[in-house]
Amino acid sequence: MIIVPSNYRAKYWEDVADMILNSKNLHAGVEKLKEEHVGLVVVINKYDGIDLPKSACTVLVIDGLPDVRRKIDKIEESALQGSELVLNNKIQKIEQGMGRGIRSKDDYCV
Repeated sequence: MIIVPSNYRAKYWEDVADMILNSKNLHAGVEKLKEEHVGLVVVINKYDGIDLPKSACTVLVIDGLPDVRRKIDKIEESALQGSELVLNNKIQKIEQGMGRGIRSKDDYCV
């Protein structure tokens, strides 16, 4: 699995990806991952809220820092650029992304 911050960055992987998941097909794609081996899956700007137990995610690549989507978040990030708050928010998103492959003591992920 590869988590990318944007549609633009997902294009980099599209020639080797078996599936690219975005907000429109995320639920169906996650269900497919839980049922069978899919191959290389790219997830666009979804660092949290995905539960991929056991062999659904054994290798995880985080390709780029998370982007904010809501206008208020963009304004806040712009106004506070370089601050500890913005850095902590990005770190939290990355940590949440890393948690996609480790959901229990029976899981493993590189």
